[in-house]
Amino acid sequence: RGDLFAKGRLKNPYIFRRNIVTIFGGPKDSKFDSEDMKIRKESTRDRCELIRGLSADGVISWAIAYPPTLWAAGSMALDVFTCLLDDIEPELEQAWPPTVWETLHLLKADEGFLESSLVYEEFLEGLFSKLLKIV
Repeated sequence: RGDLFAKGRLKNPYIFRRNIVTIFGGPKDSKFDSEDMKIRKESTRDRCELIRGLSADGVISWAIAYPPTLWAAGSMALDVFTCLLDDIEPELEQAWPPTVWETLHLLKADEGFLESSLVYEEFLEGLFSKLLKIV
């Protein structure tokens, strides 16, 4: 996060985008998924729901901090995931640099399912209303 606030850019924008897509859309299913893979993907969807339960600042902090391959079910034990989730909320409201806002809005246009997602829309509205309080 140091680069983000000091230089106004995401250290790894690809991971941030992938995380946001995964958090709000879950892992993609395949007809070739084994039974074990289906179970892991369902557990990852449960984790996505828990992440979406964070504040908007918490969701963004998570998306910046951990690549999806690290926190997906089967990669990280549930107790470790829960501990990290409990600790990710920033103590103070964050004034995110424009690159975060731009990325979130571009993702909405780029990812068809985000454009029609009420949950993603509420997330963006929550961020926008928070921004209005800051300025």
